[in-house]
Amino acid sequence: MLDVRTMGHISVVVSNLDEAEKYYCELFEAKTIATLANLENEGMSKNMGLEGLKLSEKIVKFAHCNLVLVLTEFHSPKGNSEIVKHQINDMGGPRHIGLNVENIDAAFDFLKGRSDVEILNNDSFRPVSYSKISADQFSLNSMQTEENSKEKERLAELLSKKKTFFFRDKYGLIWEIEERFFDGS
Repeated sequence: MLDVRTMGHISVVVSNLDEAEKYYCELFEAKTIATLANLENEGMSKNMGLEGLKLSEKIVKFAHCNLVLVLTEFHSPKGNSEIVKHQINDMGGPRHIGLNVENIDAAFDFLKGRSDVEILNNDSFRPVSYSKISADQFSLNSMQTEENSKEKERLAELLSKKKTFFFRDKYGLIWEIEERFFDGS
């Protein structure tokens, strides 16, 4: 079993490091905290299974949470440069990254006005609350909470009020934006 304690980072392969840095820093109110330029590292090359590795990276940290993006431009060897736009229900690899926000409508308006993202819905879409979820539609891993019907009802009510939407960024990553609906969400 892996003893995971926290998320380390999300890696995004890009073709133009400076452009990607500007894009993500603006999109997520992030800040570059480190830059690695033209790195050639035998150990890294072995770990990645890539001979003749040469890359540059910018490490970008989100302003209001401990989320880090590692933006990587591979100088050699070059990989497939086509950005594949997977559907959210396609198999093979992560399909989206979820982020919590305080005001989903403000986040939606900000992203909807951008030409470099694609909202995964039709033009008239606005985020709405989930349909009603009842306590018997889910279970909890904590037996104490599972046996506490009032707590399950409270959580079901909170989940029924949850709002979310998805967008694809210009590098093909799908992001889910969730309105934070309880502490730890």
